[in-house]
Amino acid sequence: MKQNRISKVILILPFILLMSACSVIEEKISQVMWEKSGVTDELQYIQYEQMKSAGALDKDGLYHSKQLEEIQAAESAQPDGPIHVSFARNEFMQITYYRDEALTEVLEPYNSRLNPGDTIYASSPVLKDTVNELYHFSEIRLYEIDSNGNILKILNSVHDLPGMVYQIPDDFTGTEISIVPLGEYSNRHVNLNAIQVHPDGTELVLENGVWYVNGKAHGNGELELNPLNSYRIVYDYSAYKDNWYLDSSSPDSYWDKSSDATITFLADPSNIKTTDFVVQLHPYGKMTISNGVGYQNVVDSLLDGAANIFGNKSIIETQNIIDLLQVNGITQINNFSDTEVKIDKIRAGDKILLRVPGNLKVISEGLDMPASIMKDESREYHISIPDTENMNFNLTVSNRNSDPDGIFHETNVEHGVLEVFSSSGIRYREGSELPADNERITVVITPDPDYCIYGRNVKNNVYREEMKYSDYLSSLSSKIADHPIKPGIFVTLDTEDDLGSCVFWSGQEMVSGTVLLREGQDLQFDYLLNDYEKYEIYLTTEEKALTADVWSPYNVSRFIEVDESLQGKTLRCRDYITLRERSKADDFADTY
Repeated sequence: MKQNRISKVILILPFILLMSACSVIEEKISQVMWEKSGVTDELQYIQYEQMKSAGALDKDGLYHSKQLEEIQAAESAQPDGPIHVSFARNEFMQITYYRDEALTEVLEPYNSRLNPGDTIYASSPVLKDTVNELYHFSEIRLYEIDSNGNILKILNSVHDLPGMVYQIPDDFTGTEISIVPLGEYSNRHVNLNAIQVHPDGTELVLENGVWYVNGKAHGNGELELNPLNSYRIVYDYSAYKDNWYLDSSSPDSYWDKSSDATITFLADPSNIKTTDFVVQLHPYGKMTISNGVGYQNVVDSLLDGAANIFGNKSIIETQNIIDLLQVNGITQINNFSDTEVKIDKIRAGDKILLRVPGNLKVISEGLDMPASIMKDESREYHISIPDTENMNFNLTVSNRNSDPDGIFHETNVEHGVLEVFSSSGIRYREGSELPADNERITVVITPDPDYCIYGRNVKNNVYREEMKYSDYLSSLSSKIADHPIKPGIFVTLDTEDDLGSCVFWSGQEMVSGTVLLREGQDLQFDYLLNDYEKYEIYLTTEEKALTADVWSPYNVSRFIEVDESLQGKTLRCRDYITLRERSKADDFADTY
């Protein structure tokens, strides 16, 4: 009967070796495997390992009673000590055991005998032949067993190596110790994130998409996964597909099904401890090209009306503003003459070819237009769409200037910035193509911080005036001379007052604290006396001449002349009025 049990154990060797390496597999899987192997408790496994360590099995795992008798006879001699130590093997790791802390005296792996008081040390585990990097050393567990392999108790459990495993107590009375090295699988971790990366490098997490892991929906964030399963990870960005596009993804092995707006990752994290899955989306841009020729539509409408009257519309030929428009080599428009054209779903990096008649040009705000290239009777613009925060691009087709150079040059002004804008609000920059001679433009001069500009057409410290471009060229020097820029006058307006209420005004705006004023600017204050039973306001004849319409012994409004003399000063209402104490009616004391 005993030999049958041993043979039964030997037949299930593959299962036993697997389980010695994977001690933390899910409980249900573990239980099924043990039962199918015929090993129903840990005791039988230890008995098997004990026989194997004792050399009672040949290379095929067969039991030889004669060999066992010889070993038992050898053991009865007790060559070293009374305690027999057996070492279970773990197919996925190599550990060497020692008698000394310096790890120099190796313990016999098959038949070691120790005495009470002896100490067992172990080397660091060396993993080998693992099929999954999530597998790692877990612990060494020591059992006291009887001569039949029955577990009597757990003696120790060690989780950190190298170092001491166990010191046998001096009063230890047992005869058998079994040492079992155990490993386990760590759970896998995956980080799922959908983001937008702004041009400055900052990231925005996008929340409207859905992650699917083996068909189960998840949001952004970290997941902990079973270490022994394989996984199919999909990101659904259909919530973004009308206004966003896939920019990139990591890992870069994926299948993008644009029709369903899904990304299926081909990388399976089965053998990886931590994996980041990142989808980077980008908002689509939009391009609008406007007809800025000016007279075109008015003339066309008149000619079309005349043609309808005479019943011969075919005689009317309108002027194209666009000969050809291509996006990434695909033609979008041929011979366009209407007021406006829009291109949706522009992507960063797209290549735009825009061809216009030779007598026209293209300008844009926010998009650096390349120099045009003459081709036959047309001008071509080869545009590469940049990755910018604002992906909405506005272009205008307008007439060219008569200047053969045709290039706009910015004008510098001291302590300020001079800008020229088209009628559609597009700023002409250095190197832009010139406005047409009769094109309406707007000139703007803005002073630097801490400076003020003077002259006509100045509002809120900015000069702005509309004119023809030809007039701008002829009057540029005089415009700059007529609008000098000077340092501003800084004053501090203190409204605190213990006897009344003080308010300063600049035009219709109430001001206080440190403010920037221009020479000659209107500055006024209102003062209302609170303690009018004890005090009253007294003004000299000269002071009364500087007051506004409001004045009484208790309330006064006064103008303050703004000039260089106020630079850096602190102004208070009481600096410009005199209070005097009232002792009784018509009896005035000294001024206060």
